[in-house]
Amino acid sequence: MPTFSLHDEAALSLTGPGPIADQLRRIYERFPTTTRSPDLHIEVGAVFEPQGPVLGSPKNGYARDRGFLITYGDRRAKLDEDWRTLRTEPEFSAALTITLAEGELRKKLAARDPATAMVHASAVEYEGETILFPAWKGSGKTNTLLTFLEAGANHIADDRLWLDSRGAVRSYPTPLHLHRYNLRSFPDLDPGFSTRRARLSERIAEGTRRSNSRLARTASVLNDALLTQSAWAQVGESFPETTQRHEAEIDRIVLLQATTADEPSRERLSVESFSTAMAAVHEDEWNRDLDGIHRAFDTLFDGEKTDELDALRERERHSISQAARDTPLYRLSVPRRDHWDETLKRTVLDVTVR
Repeated sequence: MPTFSLHDEAALSLTGPGPIADQLRRIYERFPTTTRSPDLHIEVGAVFEPQGPVLGSPKNGYARDRGFLITYGDRRAKLDEDWRTLRTEPEFSAALTITLAEGELRKKLAARDPATAMVHASAVEYEGETILFPAWKGSGKTNTLLTFLEAGANHIADDRLWLDSRGAVRSYPTPLHLHRYNLRSFPDLDPGFSTRRARLSERIAEGTRRSNSRLARTASVLNDALLTQSAWAQVGESFPETTQRHEAEIDRIVLLQATTADEPSRERLSVESFSTAMAAVHEDEWNRDLDGIHRAFDTLFDGEKTDELDALRERERHSISQAARDTPLYRLSVPRRDHWDETLKRTVLDVTVR
C-alpha cells in the first residue's frame, strides 16, 4: 500500500480497485512515496446502507452511522469520526472524493506550514520568468499552459499548486487531463481524437441539458460513456523537451478570465481585486462542497469542523494576499473559444509576456 508524500508536509495512502482509485493513482503517482503514517487513508470498494440520524434526501444527504456517511447521487462514502480514513463505494463521485481528500491535506499542510495555500492555477517557467495562471474552471487555464509548453516553456503545474506567502510555488505534478476542447486545439496530444465525434457529443449534450426525462438522462449517460472524449497525458511524454520544475519563485501572476471579445487583452490588477477573485475561485472549486459537508458533520456529531474550514479559508486567503503584494499582478482576458488556432496561441503568448 503506497503512501504518497506531498512535499514532506502531508501524506495520503490509497487501496482498492475501480475508477476512483485509478483516477487518484493517476493524480498522486508522480509524488514520492514515504514510510510515515498517512494523514488520510482512502479505501475504495466498501458498500454502505444508511442507518441512524439522517440529514437531507435519500439521494443526497448525510447520516451518523458508526462514522459520518455521505450520500451523493445514490452512492456513498464514509469518514471515520477523526476524519483520518475515507471509505467509498466503487462508483462514488471521484471529484467529491478528491475534494474531500484535498480538504484534509490542505488542513494538515496549513497546520504545519501556515504560510502555504493550495491555489487553483497552472504555472510555467518561460524565458527565465515564472508565471502563475490562477483561473476559474473553464477559463482557458489548460489551453494557456499547453500554449506555453508548445512554445518551449518548462512545466510547474497544470491545475493546482502550493503557494506560500513569500511568493514561492511548489508543484502539484498531476498528469494533464485533456478534455475534447483541449484536444481540438492540440490534436497532436491524442492522435486518436475525433473532431466529428466531439461535435456529435456536443450536440447531444446541448439537446439533453434542457430536459429531465428518462430518455434524456439515458442519452446523457451514454454520451458521457461512449462519445465524450478526454485523455490523460504525461507532460514529459507529450512535451519531451520540457523540464518539470518542482519549486520556483514567481515573477508575475496572471489571472485568467474568459471573455466574449475576439482578442486577448491584459490589464493591471490590484491586490484587493486579485484576493477577492481567488477567494471566489476557491469557494466555487473546493470550499462550497466542503462547507455543506462540514456543517452536516457538526450537526450530527456536535463537532467543530466548520470552524476548522473557516480557519483554513482565512489562512489561505492571507497567504495568497501576502504573496501577491510583492508580485506584478495582471488580468488576462481570453476569448471563450473551443478551438485555439495558431494565431490565438501566438497572441496569448505575446500579450502575456509583453
